Amino acid sequence: MKQILLLAIFSLLFNNSLLGSDKPIDIRLVSFGLYEEIKVIKVEKTDTEEQIIGGKKIHVVIKHLKTVDLINPEIGKIFGFEFKLLGKDDKNKEKLTIVHIHPEMTLPNGKKISIQYYDTKKSFNTIHHCNMLFEKEYELNSGIWTIQIFNDDIKILEKSFTLKEKRKVK
Repeated sequence: MKQILLLAIFSLLFNNSLLGSDKPIDIRLVSFGLYEEIKVIKVEKTDTEEQIIGGKKIHVVIKHLKTVDLINPEIGKIFGFEFKLLGKDDKNKEKLTIVHIHPEMTLPNGKKISIQYYDTKKSFNTIHHCNMLFEKEYELNSGIWTIQIFNDDIKILEKSFTLKEKRKVK
């Protein structure tokens, strides 16, 4: 009886590992720190990073500037990381949930938030960006800012940054 029970448990574990149900997808952190957004007019190719601005196709390129995790608070500053999903066919896309956790901020409508998230689909074997851009003064809250990536409710990547205290002008 013990042998049958052990065989059943082994079979269940072996089948689950073959199906990949207990193994998250492979992900690699490519770079992190400060980035710069460059907009290039490009009409000859359709790309997922293109936008239509002023009737022209604009290709948005994110360029890594510096590897840091201590950030000075400034409007227009972009920080975050680049990552790559590994190990599957380039044609497939994987559903991910991106979570941004940050010190509490008060939006212009009075709502207070400290976490934001969105779902996205990303392809394998391609470098993707997961960045934060400071656009408004109320976003410049010092403290720990964390970006997480989840796949099927399993956290597969996390990177934290520290936003310095704003300097007081005398």
